[in-house]
Amino acid sequence: MKKEAQENKSKFKNSNGGITLIGLVITIIVLLILAGVTISTLTGDNGLLQKAENAREVSKDGEIEEQIKLAYNEWQIESRQGTSETLEAFLQRKLRTALNNNGLKVEKETEGVYVIITNGKDYTFTASSGSIENEASVERAKKSTEKEDSYVGCFADIDKDGTVDGVIFADLLTGSVRDTQKWTNDNGAYTFPTEVTVDNVNSYYISNSSYTDTKFGTHEVISPRTTNGKERFYIMQLSNFTTPAKTDGTEAENYPAYTSYYWYKNAYSHMSPLITSNNFGEGKENTRKMIAKWNAAAEENPEVEPYAESAQEKQDIWKHIQGKYNEGWFIPSRAEWAAFANELGIDNTNYSSTYGLSNYYWSSSQSNANFAWIAYFSNGHMNYNGVNNTYAVRLATTF
Repeated sequence: MKKEAQENKSKFKNSNGGITLIGLVITIIVLLILAGVTISTLTGDNGLLQKAENAREVSKDGEIEEQIKLAYNEWQIESRQGTSETLEAFLQRKLRTALNNNGLKVEKETEGVYVIITNGKDYTFTASSGSIENEASVERAKKSTEKEDSYVGCFADIDKDGTVDGVIFADLLTGSVRDTQKWTNDNGAYTFPTEVTVDNVNSYYISNSSYTDTKFGTHEVISPRTTNGKERFYIMQLSNFTTPAKTDGTEAENYPAYTSYYWYKNAYSHMSPLITSNNFGEGKENTRKMIAKWNAAAEENPEVEPYAESAQEKQDIWKHIQGKYNEGWFIPSRAEWAAFANELGIDNTNYSSTYGLSNYYWSSSQSNANFAWIAYFSNGHMNYNGVNNTYAVRLATTF
């Protein structure tokens, strides 16, 4: 009997020990689950820590915006008392002290609009309305040098008026998006300039996250935030340049509506020496030189020698684009046209159906005394033809 009692006691102990081990395992599992839930609650995208960080950022934004307004009000008072300090310099001096940030920088964007750069964010202050807009910096020094951050194919609103001005076909900061920098053959070879760096480039922002063009698709719209650095982007107009009919001048000035143009009709066989370049980055200078040459045919200008026996013609392109040139637009060079086609993946199979482009476009690059280069889209390469032919024109610009 005593022996049976001892055996039962031993069994009871073993049973008790087994229950304790299972309970311990279950307890550990429950604790791990609770720990995982707690960590997720704290650190997830909508976790407590993230919410606290967001609240801290909002609070910081509010403090900075309040200090901007206070500094502006103080400057208004001092300006009435005759201070000669510019608002730009005043804001930078006052905000550096108020926000304890000697690295804070104020840049004048346009008349009455200033960009305050501090703590990894840009704040755009408009003096006339007292409004402030801010958006997080994208760590430009790191992000902008990454290949996938090229904005080729996006749209551009250069003057920030809400109207898209063209499509970006070259991003000089990130370089080419293609493995080969030429369109079809060596006549379409191009090389981007390398002087644009993270340290000297303008800053930009996305002014519209989703804009749709019937030909170039749906993409972001990029606008310049500051304009005192190097220009990063080349853009092409979304439609051809055209000229409405003119009938309100003298008979010599009147002309019908034009959708295509001579390059320079009466300069055929007379364009020597050549004064333009084929290279990327030279389209604007080519355009300036050719406008000066064309004008010199009818004006006494000792600084510009006209091409001999090259009288002006009403349908010459250099007559009609002078107003747009004064606004910063130009006829692309041979290499700039090639970059446009290659960087955006345009060839002789999709140029018309997808992108709505014409068969031929004038470049601003001369080939010889008779010819200028054209973007020959129907054959998918750069070619040249007589300057007394008429082709379509599309303008480019930089920002």
